[in-house]
Amino acid sequence: MKESGFLLVLGHSIISEKMIKYSAALPEIYRRYEGFYLGVGGPGRGVNTLSGGLYDHSIVFATFPSIENVKGFWHSDEYKNAKSLRKGAGIFNVFAFSGVLVDLKIDQPVFLISLKKNIDNIHTESFWTFEELKNIENNSGLILADSNSVDLLEGDMDGYIINVTVFPNEDLLNQFWLSSGNAIHSKDSSIRRNYYCFSLLGLKL
Repeated sequence: MKESGFLLVLGHSIISEKMIKYSAALPEIYRRYEGFYLGVGGPGRGVNTLSGGLYDHSIVFATFPSIENVKGFWHSDEYKNAKSLRKGAGIFNVFAFSGVLVDLKIDQPVFLISLKKNIDNIHTESFWTFEELKNIENNSGLILADSNSVDLLEGDMDGYIINVTVFPNEDLLNQFWLSSGNAIHSKDSSIRRNYYCFSLLGLKL
């Protein structure tokens, strides 16, 4: 287990044809800042919306050796030039945050990515309750990030707490969600409007 920086991209209204050159320019920049993808997908392509109503969103989830590497990547001249290639190609929210990267020892992990609006700007020790944390453990889940400190690099979704939990497979994630996460999903609409949760099928490691 080691400290890591994470980059999370939520995108929608994406025009695929405008993303081709942009996507082709990224691998070399990622390598330069020692970053790599943990998961990339969209609706029907490995992303399921569990709560919050953002059913048309694609996700990119990547890791770097540190949060400084994430910010170095994002603010580099190379990336700024690449980013110009996707102008008008969609609407994006991009987040940077710290966490830990564990030796997953999983062929193809599944990530539970949760965002909650911190309306009262309160620091919380954990995204999940004690009972939910035990349930994560019982379903072989591991928390990679549980961050009150999130940098919004692009977009309008400011002030969110982010948790990323990884499971060995979709069955265990769904088992956790149905017994724990579903309780959150069933709360009143004002909470659901400020709470988004996705499952993302990871890339084969």
